[in-house]
Amino acid sequence: MRLQIATQNVWGLPEPFAEDVIPRIQALADALIDRSEDVFVFQEAWIAQIRKILRDGGRRAGFVHHWSPAGGIGGGLLILSRLPFDQRRFEPFLLTGTLGRLNRGEYIGGKGFAVVRLLTESGPVWLVNTHLHANYRSSQTFMGNAVRTAQLLQLLDALPKTGEPVIVAGDFNCADGDSEYVIWKELSGMRDAALAFPQAPGTISADNYYKRDLGRTDRRIDYLFVHDGAELALQPVSSSRIFDGPIRLEGLGGRLRPISDHYGLSFAFDLEPSIASQSVATRRAVGPDVISRARQLLESAKAEINREEITYDFASGSLAMMAGGFGLVRSNKRVSRRGFLHRALGIAGLATLGPAFALKAVALSDAESQRNAFTAATETLAKFERLGARSHGAADPAAADRSVKRDLTS
Repeated sequence: MRLQIATQNVWGLPEPFAEDVIPRIQALADALIDRSEDVFVFQEAWIAQIRKILRDGGRRAGFVHHWSPAGGIGGGLLILSRLPFDQRRFEPFLLTGTLGRLNRGEYIGGKGFAVVRLLTESGPVWLVNTHLHANYRSSQTFMGNAVRTAQLLQLLDALPKTGEPVIVAGDFNCADGDSEYVIWKELSGMRDAALAFPQAPGTISADNYYKRDLGRTDRRIDYLFVHDGAELALQPVSSSRIFDGPIRLEGLGGRLRPISDHYGLSFAFDLEPSIASQSVATRRAVGPDVISRARQLLESAKAEINREEITYDFASGSLAMMAGGFGLVRSNKRVSRRGFLHRALGIAGLATLGPAFALKAVALSDAESQRNAFTAATETLAKFERLGARSHGAADPAAADRSVKRDLTS
């Protein structure tokens, strides 16, 4: 049979964090009626109303099976399918942002990956929908590389080990030259489906109205990766970028806008008897260059966490000293005789002591949880290292080190 899979980040954040949200989602739901895909995987369907609109539109279009993990809270992920699935589960990422950067939304987003087992006429196919840590342009870009690497290692360790075909799709928030992309591709042994065709189009584009201030060339950050099973193979037949043009939005004066700030991707595969004898579970051995590249990112991230913890400790200590200073001044006899000033200094001391304790709590809990997550990623990486070098090519540790240094200084 032929299996068609599409992935689309719908940019379904609450306004004003996204623009024209409900009109765009309604237009997307209406457009599903003309689609031939068997399955759609969506990311950033954060709002219950958005998920309902897409589910209702999906039912009208024949996508009678659907799942949004944890009632939709699970990372904003949604799967619509014409095919039934008999197993499903959601696993949150151990690393989902930090308490110290709540303004970025990663910590409260609950990102992770949703896994379903599709029942096709040719046999079961595992499908994974995921959305990795956002690519924030800051002075510590390498932290994003490291967090996404750790998330991908967690995902890789959790992939089904049944010997059945596996598809991983979604918003990876990295370009195909970034370290995490290379590490994932090498460790997983999965194929980037777009590379089977002459051109792999970008999904983030300055041509998109909602990316009109992008100021850089098109980038490909949405992907679909595949791995054949022991008995069933996924043979790529076609690929296309979807929802990449303006559409008339009702309720906004009929103005023309894109469906999302991302363009979508659609792939078709023929399910054929496999000529390979290896499954995802057995193709794990890689050369030392990739291992070195991943380890350097993870270790650099842990070192940065330690530095941030010291910064938090210094800030909380300074506030505690300030509170102590207010207390000393308040204890002065002259101040004690002035009731208003005495009370004001007491209030100021308490108001300063609260943030001091809060910062200390953040430093302890946040740093510890991040260190534990990176340690778990390092332990997963060690499994691959023990398997030794894979025979598909020679390793160049020096080249890997140079690449990581570029990440760390970008």
